[in-house]
Amino acid sequence: MTAQEWVGKLCRRWYVLAVVLLATMGGLWAVHGRSITYRGCDALFLGAPPLPWNRNVITGQNASVPMVAGMVSEQLNSGPVRTQLQAAGVTQYYNVLMTNTGEVRFPSYTSPTLHICVSSTSPQAVLATTAAASRKFESLLHTMQADRRVHAKSMITVTSLARAVPRPITGQPGQAYLGVVLMGLLAGVAFVFWTDPLLTRWRYRRVRVA
Repeated sequence: MTAQEWVGKLCRRWYVLAVVLLATMGGLWAVHGRSITYRGCDALFLGAPPLPWNRNVITGQNASVPMVAGMVSEQLNSGPVRTQLQAAGVTQYYNVLMTNTGEVRFPSYTSPTLHICVSSTSPQAVLATTAAASRKFESLLHTMQADRRVHAKSMITVTSLARAVPRPITGQPGQAYLGVVLMGLLAGVAFVFWTDPLLTRWRYRRVRVA
């Protein structure tokens, strides 16, 4: 089929393209009204105390800094701590994720690093929640060590590796608009070439009956 035949068929079935255009406009309107979800993560690193003050009862023979990171992460993920943060105005849900140094099927957590991640339709809420959860993590770690009378120089410290930067993960207008337009174009051409022989036969039969 030549290019002229393609154009002629599309022009002949302009009303099919008009119907697809209306449907595409509806899709664009739905994209326009959809909210954007942002996600950001704080990255934290737990540092062991330097020599010769590394005698920390929490990181004795049966524990390690990554294990301590996991213990505090469990506390931060617990219901009572979430309730405390909600009472303080932190209403967004957060995830505390230890760094997986293994594989998906066989995870391993041997690195003293973790991420506190938040997803929200508000970038400001992402920043506020990750900051509050990170401060709470440091507070829980300090309390755990203080309760065991760990000397200040022997305490495990928390270093911020990266602060949360809210990035859109769903509802990105530019990509969504482009996707809807491309789907509309492809659907329009496909419907024209699918309906053209059907409409031609229908018109032929109608003429014969008449």
